[in-house]
Parts: sequence; structure tokens; C-alpha cells
Amino acid sequence: MTAPLLLGGAVGAYLLLALILGMWRANFIALVVALTLFPAQLTHFSKLSYTGMAPAAPELSTYALVLSLIAVHLVISARRVVLRVWWPVLIALFIGMMFVWHSDPIMLAGAAQIALAVVACGIGWQYGREIIRDPALQVFAVRVMLAAAVSQVLVCVAQLSGVPLFEMDPQTAALMGERTNGTFNHPNNLGKAMLLLSIAALPMAVSGHHRARKPGIATVGFAALAILLSGGRANVLALVMTVLIFALLARGGSPRIALPLVVLAIGGPFVGAILARFDGDPGGGSRSHFMDVALQQLSITFLPGVGPNSYVNVVGRLDPLTAGGLPVHNSFMLALVELGLVTAVLLFAPMIWWLVSAWRCRRLSGLPGAFGTAYVAAAPGIIMVAATGWGMLAGSILPLWTFVLGLLVGGMSLEDPSRTSLAAARSVPNPEVADVSTGSPWRVPPPRPHSPVVASGGGVSPANYD
Repeated sequence: MTAPLLLGGAVGAYLLLALILGMWRANFIALVVALTLFPAQLTHFSKLSYTGMAPAAPELSTYALVLSLIAVHLVISARRVVLRVWWPVLIALFIGMMFVWHSDPIMLAGAAQIALAVVACGIGWQYGREIIRDPALQVFAVRVMLAAAVSQVLVCVAQLSGVPLFEMDPQTAALMGERTNGTFNHPNNLGKAMLLLSIAALPMAVSGHHRARKPGIATVGFAALAILLSGGRANVLALVMTVLIFALLARGGSPRIALPLVVLAIGGPFVGAILARFDGDPGGGSRSHFMDVALQQLSITFLPGVGPNSYVNVVGRLDPLTAGGLPVHNSFMLALVELGLVTAVLLFAPMIWWLVSAWRCRRLSGLPGAFGTAYVAAAPGIIMVAATGWGMLAGSILPLWTFVLGLLVGGMSLEDPSRTSLAAARSVPNPEVADVSTGSPWRVPPPRPHSPVVASGGGVSPANYD
């Protein structure tokens, strides 16, 4: 009875928020809560315990429910849900399920996971565009992110104090020691979620809107504290790299200088513990063994793959450790072995293309440039985290990852750098758009004559950027 009551309470709270704040704001709260606070599985159709990017059968989770309902809302509102860059991977996935792989519930769950990530990216893209157009929504969004980061820190502190909140299973808890997991099932998942949340908040930390800057910096600070309490080495290094690169590339004066100072001040007391973890396990455990097993399987099924979510099920026949529920600790290799060469390349190609676009966008003034800079700054850390673990593809982390990428791409899409040269854009004086709350201006690149962009709402966006 507890789960239905909680679900009913959540639905009631959402409806109340929608009446008070409106659908866009209520949906954003629901997204952040479902993806970064309570990514719980609501159904248990399969009784099989399975380790992979998804469960052993398609299941309903809090984040899948929220993303699906928001997608329906966008469709009804005649807004785009699936960006065109994702159609090739969806088509390849469909062909694989129909003609290449032997489809079963495990594969269907994996395909649903990828489709959910595509939808999450489209939703993030829409929110990125709206945040650029509406300074009030920008402030609201970063405050919601801050609330999520603070909540995770509070749960971590309670766990350190011995309060039995969101306890890990006994086997995991015995391995993790003093590391905290927040509201997630594993400390590493908490670290990944907070890393992605901090990346989403970075552009607001250097916003021209003073009511967004302080919550943006605070979000990065509290997310950093949660990551440090979770104890994940790759997540800690990724955050430090992201903040330092962002501070070097971003515009914004003192706010961008404050970001690394805040992170370093918070991280100082944890340096000893992090170094001790490196000393205790410099080789990363059995990662090299799992990579050898993955390469062995890859030599057999390089082009077709073994099917989405099927790594443990298929590769476990070659290796007892894998059969025990331990995939290769590399998200890119896991995708390559499962999806095959073509589909795996199509899955990551949009991220690479957007990185090129973000590098060009980083020099734009105002928030579009900050969103592009955040994408560029986050890339090395995200690649490192994905290359040292398989969790970036699993559970709520994959849709959160694509949601944040979509948010950044939507935010920097006021001008398409592939179609408009930065030199030409700089040759035209930028109009100053007044900040409705403070009166301080933030600058947006204007449309130029014969430029292939169309005006929309309070900003400028390309006709077919995605």
C-alpha cells in the first residue's frame, strides 16, 4: 500500500504545482525530482535480478513516467520531442530488433532505455530554449537544481550520522565503507547525477541575471559536496576538470573565478580520502580483465552486436565474473559490444557533432555562449567517467545525461555557428535585452540579413539546428 499512496501523493502535489506555477515549471520540478532525487522503479514485471542498462524486462519507473507525460504534453503543444539527429539511431535500433538480434524482454528493455534517452534529450532542448527566452524561468530552474543538490547533501549527512535513509543492499554497503549514496542505490550513481546537475547549472553561474548567478554557483558547490561524500574518484576528477575548463573559457568576470574557488574550498578536507582511494586501488580493480573479455566478444560480433541490454546475458557465457552481473567498465565499449558498430556510432554521433557546434558557440556573448562553453568544458570529464564505468548508460543516468546535453544545446541554439560566421556576427552590434528583474542587460546575437535563422519568442533560433 505504501507505493500507491506515495504515487498518489506525488500526483496530487504535481497537480497543485501545475495550478500554482503552470505546466512548464511543474514539469521541470517533476523532471529534476524524478531524475536526481527519486529515480525509483515502480513496477516489477520480471522477477529476474539482472544487471545492465535496464532491468530484465520493460518496467515503469518514476523518471520514465515523468518523461513520457511531458513528451505527451509537448506533442499536444505542437513542440518537437525527438530531434532529427536521433532518428538514424532509432531506425537502426528498430532494424536490429526486427532483423538482427533475437528480441526478448531483456532487449526490449534496453531499446526502451535508449528511446527514453532520446525523448529526454528533446525535452531538455525545449527547456534550454525556454530558459534563454525567459529570464524568470532561468532563475526558477536553477533554484530547483539547487534544492535537489541541497537535498542530496542533507541525505548524505544523515547517512553518515547513522540515520537509516535509502540504505544500500548489504553486499554493496560492505564494499562501500563510509561512502554515501544519497537517494540512489549506489554512491557512484549519486556522483554521476550530481556531476550532470552541476553541468546544467554552470551557465547560470555566469548569467547576467544576478538572481541566477548565486544559486548557480551554490548548486555547483553543493553538488561538489555530494560528489565528495559519495567518494567516486572519476566523478571528483570530472567535476574539477569541468569547473576549471569552464572558468578558463567562460566570460563573466568574478562569477567564473568564484566557481573553482568554491569547489577547491569544499574539496580541501576530502583530498586525503580521495588520495587514499587511489593508493588502495591504483589499477581500478578488475577493469582490465573485463576489457579483455569485451574485446574477445567484440571480435565475434563486431558489426551486429549482441543486442541492447544483453551484455551480461550473452558475454556471461565467456566469463564467470561477467555472468555474475559485472559488465565491462566502459560505457563506450559496452555500447559497441551491445549495439554493434553502426548503431553505437549513431548513438554517440550527435554528442560529437554538438561538441563541434559548442566549440564555435562558446565565443558568443550572454547565455548562448555560456551554454556552449559548459558543453565544451564538460566533455573531457564526461568522457573520462564514461570510459571508466558502465553506469552512464544505466537506469536514470542515461536519460539525465541526454536531458542535460539537450538543455545545453537548446540554450546555445539561438545562433547556428555552422551557418553564421562568428566574425560576421561580431561585426554587427548586439542589441541589449533588458533583464526584466534587475534592469541589467544581457546580450543576445541578433539575426543578420539573409541569415538562415528565424525569430521565435524572445530569442533567435535556427530553422533546423538539430
